[in-house]
Amino acid sequence: MAGVTILNEVGLDPGIDHLLALELFDDVRQAGGRIESFVSWCGGLPAPECSCNPLRYKFSWSPRGVLLNTLSPAKYFHAGQVVEISGGGDLMSSVQHLDFLPGFALEGFPNRDSTMYKDLYGIQHANTVLRGTLRFQGYSDTVQGLQLLGLIDPNPHPALHPNGPDITWRAMVCNLLGLASDDIFYENLKQKLAERLNSEQRAMAIEELGLLKEDLVMKLNTPLDTLSHFLSKKLVFGPNERDLIILRHEVSIRWPDNRIEERAVNMVTYGDVKGHSAMATTVGYPAAIATKMILDVLFRIA
Repeated sequence: MAGVTILNEVGLDPGIDHLLALELFDDVRQAGGRIESFVSWCGGLPAPECSCNPLRYKFSWSPRGVLLNTLSPAKYFHAGQVVEISGGGDLMSSVQHLDFLPGFALEGFPNRDSTMYKDLYGIQHANTVLRGTLRFQGYSDTVQGLQLLGLIDPNPHPALHPNGPDITWRAMVCNLLGLASDDIFYENLKQKLAERLNSEQRAMAIEELGLLKEDLVMKLNTPLDTLSHFLSKKLVFGPNERDLIILRHEVSIRWPDNRIEERAVNMVTYGDVKGHSAMATTVGYPAAIATKMILDVLFRIA
């Protein structure tokens, strides 16, 4: 009505993943087969040599969306049944260890609502349809620790009011643990933290992130926003570090003779430390190509 052209889902995920999936589905249909199962994984990661931190992750954009996504609900088809994961943090308990590329220590978890893709992709006979997010192993366990401590809470916290008194990360953690003050021996604090998180490893991750130090907190009202700002400075790519994109499609095909075939598509792309990141390349090029296609059509019409 307004004469505005809207271009969406032409990056990496969504974008390239759709194109690779539909190309595969079309090939199968033309050969007389049908899709019985479709599982897709995609993730933007630091290259393995740049992943030495408790999250096994680094941020090239605001961490807020990444952290908030760990609180999202999810829904997918598995063996003909709808599986629903409630929001609020249960997603990090639904992680699978993945070995389709054995050289990478990967884990994956469902990405929001996958059930709609049965119709969108035209694979109504598929019993399993799952689209998921990839991370390096250890990510979900560390995130669970942050969730249990209350650091991914999107609601305002009195201690984080921008106009309130200064507070250190150590004092903030003590506050979240319900301690009367931060006047506690360091080792005792770590023990209290491990008890709350049900894991010494999670407590160690909190410590390694620097959240038990006496550094002042940049208070941004909510734990989520405050932690996001902290991580945006702490886990940023360095000048000689590169990122990594991994995309994986797995399909089960039933042929007319009732034979089942398993197929997979892999895409692995590294960033260039002297050029574009893998994320910029895989998101930017498809969007640029699609934009040029639209402009070419508009010029021909004009």
